[in-house]
Amino acid sequence: MADLASAFEDIEPTEMVTASDGSLWITEAGRGRVLRVDPADGTVEVIMRAGQALPSGLVPGPPWLIATAATDVVVLDRGRTAWRIDLAERVPRPMTLAGVDRLHSRTRLLGALQHRPPLEIFNLYAVHPETGEIGRWSPPAFIPVEFPEPSEPFLLETPDLSPAEARDLRVDVNAWLLHAGTVTRVDFGVPRDQADYSLDPPPDAEVRPELDYRLLDGATVGDRDQLYVYDAAHDRIIAFGRADGSFVRQWMGRPDSRAAAVLAELRGLSVASVSDGPPPVYLLTLDGVYRLVLE
Repeated sequence: MADLASAFEDIEPTEMVTASDGSLWITEAGRGRVLRVDPADGTVEVIMRAGQALPSGLVPGPPWLIATAATDVVVLDRGRTAWRIDLAERVPRPMTLAGVDRLHSRTRLLGALQHRPPLEIFNLYAVHPETGEIGRWSPPAFIPVEFPEPSEPFLLETPDLSPAEARDLRVDVNAWLLHAGTVTRVDFGVPRDQADYSLDPPPDAEVRPELDYRLLDGATVGDRDQLYVYDAAHDRIIAFGRADGSFVRQWMGRPDSRAAAVLAELRGLSVASVSDGPPPVYLLTLDGVYRLVLE
């Protein structure tokens, strides 16, 4: 869908998120760029570049963390500046985020959730890699969104599996922490026991016993809410029922096919909700963005 390697020099994609308007936002480490991909026609726009002055005269650092909710994309750079990018204007503006300077340099997981619809206001969540705590920033009820108060602990109890070991974070009505072989579900700050909620092992466990879950997304297909996981151990995408973690289906590329090659090097995963029919999935690799249909 988008050939990033041909369009940009020194491209090194690191993460991809999907905004509320369906656009795909990518951070890359090669030259410290934030890219926007239009899923309708595959056009790519550079929104921000490390070391290059913005129209405001401010100079961003290399992108570090990215999240999206409501009508904004949030980017934290390595200079510990938070940027808010409106989906319509696409102009990065500095945003107050109290305590961002205290985030550990190894922080990898950032999530956002709109919490005052229809206002364009959202919470931010970050997983601390040293302590396993999840910090939540809640803004005042006015726009533009700012976070003048430091984050507060989100988890009300200690989960069975440490969030410090989580590979991915998804925040919707619940929070979901992806681990190597399952997820931890968090309901309003209370983590479920793994015995109460976990992902079923795929039914081919005798043939493929090892699991290496790396990426997590969710989508509604018809009237079914599902979680989608990328398993790097077998280059496959697996769907689970969101309500109970039951195995639904899995997809793998045929040996030596282009799909198999794409699934072998995933950096980002985004599944679109559909009212009918199989959902499309957008896959970020080292060289571009691909679109497949999970038939």
